[in-house]
Amino acid sequence: MPGATLPAMTIVGERPEGGVRIELERGDGGAPWTYRGHAVTPRSRFALHVVLSEHGHVHVELAAGAPHALETRVRLMVRALWRRSRDEGSPPARRLTRWRADD
Repeated sequence: MPGATLPAMTIVGERPEGGVRIELERGDGGAPWTYRGHAVTPRSRFALHVVLSEHGHVHVELAAGAPHALETRVRLMVRALWRRSRDEGSPPARRLTRWRADD
């Protein structure tokens, strides 16, 4: 509708309203690549440490008390990042920020 104003929406905040937001940053150096960051849910924030091999193997370490399902979500997101970089012939992205809804 011409001239209509849409309500403001917050896209980025401290915590998602639902689901999980993964925030990872890669350290310097080559494979295996090391990422550190957080998995953020509406109620909690869990430290993450991820190691990605040149062949796409992903090892995830979560902070104590993190739901077991987070490990699978993080591993799948990082694996997708690796596939994209492999297909493009470049190293994996330095930063990864993704949100996924609850199952």
